[in-house]
Amino acid sequence: MSPSPVFLAQDEQGSRFDRGLHGEGPRVFGLDPSSGLAVLSQSSPQQPRAARLAAEILLDDMQANLSSITQSELVEEAPGLLCLRESLANIEEYLHEEGLGEVSLAALQIDDQGRVSLALTGGMACHLRSDRVQRLTSSSPPLGGGEAAEPLLFELPRGPGYSLLLLPQDEETAIGAEYVQISLGRFHDAPEMLLRQLSVRAQRNGMESAPSLLFASAEAVESPGKGLLGRFMKR
Repeated sequence: MSPSPVFLAQDEQGSRFDRGLHGEGPRVFGLDPSSGLAVLSQSSPQQPRAARLAAEILLDDMQANLSSITQSELVEEAPGLLCLRESLANIEEYLHEEGLGEVSLAALQIDDQGRVSLALTGGMACHLRSDRVQRLTSSSPPLGGGEAAEPLLFELPRGPGYSLLLLPQDEETAIGAEYVQISLGRFHDAPEMLLRQLSVRAQRNGMESAPSLLFASAEAVESPGKGLLGRFMKR
């Protein structure tokens, strides 16, 4: 069995947390390590409630559906991926019918074998480290606009472990996509140091608030607070 999923998120105020639902919008984080679930949702500042509702729907749907699928017959598609697809369709329908505006969303589920299911809509980016660091984005429109949204959905096979960083594309641009990739490659096992490194770069590049970042790992990582010391001792 793989190590338990590790999550660490940072909001616009620079606060960090590893579980629970945080934020009222326009950016909201939902982290549930016990189910391997994490989500970052973003709506317009004019309709911040939409981001909170999207995160709540996804967490509720995923927790209920994962439980029912794992107790039923095996399916060809990974349970996490199947549940993400259904939950995103529910979010799209609800936001559109209620006229709540559009939501960009990045979500993942890590199962107890270390297998990762990932979903991305337009407006979000994912940096993935396995044997190398890759950047993933989606050209799909945000959810809730009534268009035929087709979020990027895929499963990462069982492997030696993955580390991922999810963030809004506008903040990725402010930090620099290449810098994000380099930092994730270096600090994939020290999430506190990774978020600190990216926050310092964002500030230097003129961002007035802290960047909204969501780190997730299916491999063993250092405990919060140990990464900085460990990095200096290796120099």
